[in-house]
Amino acid sequence: MKHIFVGNGSISKRHQANLRLLRPDAEVITVDTNGEADYSNILNVPLADNCVYICTPMDRHGYHLSVALEHGAKAIAVEKPLFAPGVDMGNFFDGVNIPIIFYNYLFYPLFLDLKARADKLVFLSLYGGEHLSDKYGDTAMGTMASHSIDLALWIMGDAIEHRTFDGKTRLTSTICAD
Repeated sequence: MKHIFVGNGSISKRHQANLRLLRPDAEVITVDTNGEADYSNILNVPLADNCVYICTPMDRHGYHLSVALEHGAKAIAVEKPLFAPGVDMGNFFDGVNIPIIFYNYLFYPLFLDLKARADKLVFLSLYGGEHLSDKYGDTAMGTMASHSIDLALWIMGDAIEHRTFDGKTRLTSTICAD
């Protein structure tokens, strides 16, 4: 299986590096109009039975996702957010497997161990100490803090209480188990 990265910017290169750490023998193909990729048009790439990673600006996610689905990609991972705000997904996914959306922390050994022990956890608090608003601007919640929220929900299940405090120095997400 080939690993096809649509978009060849910094986040795509980060995902490619992570893939190479996990699978050094993986065959990687890049698609981008920047002139630094194997292909410049997704329509020219053999998508069938391959894994497609969509790492383009979010206003292109829908187009690239529909092409990957139409051309028989075996697995599809989409950089978050899946669609631009206000996009009506309608019945976009009727009859197809829903693609995964990148949340790489789920595969870290520490978090896999926590997930395996979730039945013994009563309380989980995740803390991010970066200057999220300074670094990511108005999209801090959607771009970075969503990782902690997704991670807590994945480990603990549905939230009873969720509080987020976004300031210059910290963002805390707390999920309580029932």
